[in-house]
Amino acid sequence: MTYDIILFTDSIIGYSRIRTLGPYRLASELRKHGYTVKVVDHTQHIFCDHRLALKIFKNLIGDNTIFVGFSGTHFSTKAVSKLSFSHNNAYQETMGYRPSPYPGDEKRFSIFLSTIKSINRNTKIVYGGAWTNAGIKFNAGIDYVVKGLADTTIVELANHLKFGTPLKFMPGSYPGQKLINHDPLGLSFDFPNSFTKFEPTDHIRQGEVMCIETSRGCMFKCKFCTYLLLGRKKTDPKYHKEIDIITQELKYNWDNYRINKYYIIDDTFNETTEKLEAIKQAVIQAGVPDFSFFAFLRLDLIKKHPEQIQLLKDMGLTSAYFGIETFNDATLKLIGKPMKSSMVKEFLGELKLAWGNQVMIYGSFIFGLPYDTPETVSKWMEWLEDANCPIDYVRVHPFHMYKDIPSVFGLDIEKYGYSLTELDDKYEFDTEVHWKNEHWNVNDVNILAKKYMEKMYYSRRNKVSAYEVMGLQDIGYKFSDIQTRAKFDYDRIEIKNRLEMQKNEYIAELCKYEGIDI
Repeated sequence: MTYDIILFTDSIIGYSRIRTLGPYRLASELRKHGYTVKVVDHTQHIFCDHRLALKIFKNLIGDNTIFVGFSGTHFSTKAVSKLSFSHNNAYQETMGYRPSPYPGDEKRFSIFLSTIKSINRNTKIVYGGAWTNAGIKFNAGIDYVVKGLADTTIVELANHLKFGTPLKFMPGSYPGQKLINHDPLGLSFDFPNSFTKFEPTDHIRQGEVMCIETSRGCMFKCKFCTYLLLGRKKTDPKYHKEIDIITQELKYNWDNYRINKYYIIDDTFNETTEKLEAIKQAVIQAGVPDFSFFAFLRLDLIKKHPEQIQLLKDMGLTSAYFGIETFNDATLKLIGKPMKSSMVKEFLGELKLAWGNQVMIYGSFIFGLPYDTPETVSKWMEWLEDANCPIDYVRVHPFHMYKDIPSVFGLDIEKYGYSLTELDDKYEFDTEVHWKNEHWNVNDVNILAKKYMEKMYYSRRNKVSAYEVMGLQDIGYKFSDIQTRAKFDYDRIEIKNRLEMQKNEYIAELCKYEGIDI
């Protein structure tokens, strides 16, 4: 069968592989408007096999194909089959893969774009996802770049290409390329009543771990953050999904695919106790048994609303992400985190005591924020390295500033003690602002972060990350096996083989459904 629209996507993060929600969200909207849509996952592997990619193109692209889209948020430079899972590459083991706006290298990507055009010269190439905010020049073979939340703009584009309806756009990076950027926050979209509905053509597995969103944006505005939708009112109805819609979505997923494990992608899941209580009731009303989930949580909100401690546990929380950032009190105050470091440490201990092994705690920290120095981070890292630390997985990030997506710090770098410099180790698609201050530079913090992450790995201090808690369950590991095991102690070849099996089963199902001979 040929489709009106085809969307290619992927998601590879260390030991974890969970479908990204974005392309399926867009497919739901396009299908509601009468378009046939095919989402093709595992794009990294498919594009490593030129014959397979060509067969998929020829079977899915026809005279009716309006555009082929690429959801670039979670592409990388390598497919799972090309990744090393050995102890000899501890940096990759602990920090994950190197991201890329394209599935593999740009030269190979260009060849595939030309192949698509050779099948139907009228088919347009569309690109979207997080990289559209990064300020890079996109491949010349891309016809349209769609920035931000595209639930509405993707339908506008489809209608324009099929029916000639008006379309707002700006010039892109190359002559003829068009940039759609008039609604990056999705203000025109009825998010509260949106329902991401999977179809048989999506090849969802029974019991698969799935992403879901119950709200959009964040009520906070941390000075280092580059997310688009910050500082919104915590109860703004435009950005909260109606509870009956959440109930319908949960019930549909359970009834059709037996999905009861979720990766909740809300920027701050625990905004209000009322929201948590309503979602708990939605799970009950949907009849989903043994519900469990991962979520991004704000520590100071749980401290302020202690009833959330037991509520989150009762709801089925199994892995919690806390952006703690630093244990330097002056830095915490500056970035917008009101709890003092001593209170943060004490409260983390209280949470671990209350949650036990049911909830694995992920603590995210940043090297390079104002007021922190190599000496201060070394001091507070001692607490994190201790075996009695209540955090199950410590992640240390270098502080990054990016072109075209500035944080509060990035908008006025000199005010916060930064200046520009050159970076020695550049990504192929370099969009960073190369900063330095009186204490260090972005290259220094990259090196130091790598050092600490390797140390955490080899010492068996770290368990798996909050993302991997869900991803490992998706490839057959039981949560009871994950709760206490250090990341170092997993059989990496076994994980690689399970990821390969997952990928092979998906591609076999896709090809069988579409009548593709492999």
